[in-house]
Amino acid sequence: MVFCYIPKIACSQWQMMFITLTGKVNTSLLNLGNVHKKYRSKLKFLSGYSLGKRKIILEKYKKYIVVRNPLERILSAYRNKLVPTGTHYQFGNIRKIIVKRYRANTSPNSEGEYVVNFLEFVKFLIDEKPEYYNSHWRRYTSLCLPCVIKYDFVGKYETINRDADFILKEIGVPPNIRFPQRSETYKTVATVKTFEKFYSQIPTEYIRKLMNIYQSDYDLFGYPKSLNLQNNTISLK
Repeated sequence: MVFCYIPKIACSQWQMMFITLTGKVNTSLLNLGNVHKKYRSKLKFLSGYSLGKRKIILEKYKKYIVVRNPLERILSAYRNKLVPTGTHYQFGNIRKIIVKRYRANTSPNSEGEYVVNFLEFVKFLIDEKPEYYNSHWRRYTSLCLPCVIKYDFVGKYETINRDADFILKEIGVPPNIRFPQRSETYKTVATVKTFEKFYSQIPTEYIRKLMNIYQSDYDLFGYPKSLNLQNNTISLK
């Protein structure tokens, strides 16, 4: 089977699952931190095959993708990559670029870090060319090429447990191996519960511009093209 995993759509859980299925790693050694680096080499990627073999794989293998509401994924990326957890910061270069571009005072904080607010991140996405986006907020049409690859099953993050169970059953995973639940791997509040808090601070025109950037993802995967925030309905043009 072929699975196109997308950052900020349970990609760590998927990698844990697929690494487990290789049988090459003791599952007690796996965690969300090491599946992306230490044990990533245990997985096989389409890019590692010749063009001829890739064509055969894409013709013969079952192909799966799981997507998420684009605006919710953007917020998840911001909270996970640009907001510090304790003293832990990520994406230092991107944070520095954003702060220097949108803030008069560009000095770092007492820890020498540049802290980005959500509005600044949204402005950055609107001004940046989508082809230069980091994979954590790149469009699905660019990451997984759904207009080129005919996927056999499209799952949704909103129904992740049901859809993961379907995929694992269809590829013959033993019933004792299950998809990791969110409560087992996360300590922060779910992004969907913070959605209105963050987006209600963003001007309507910016939200509409964001939705237009991701219009192809809305069109292909059936997400609502309007958003209601504090009795204000925002729609794609």
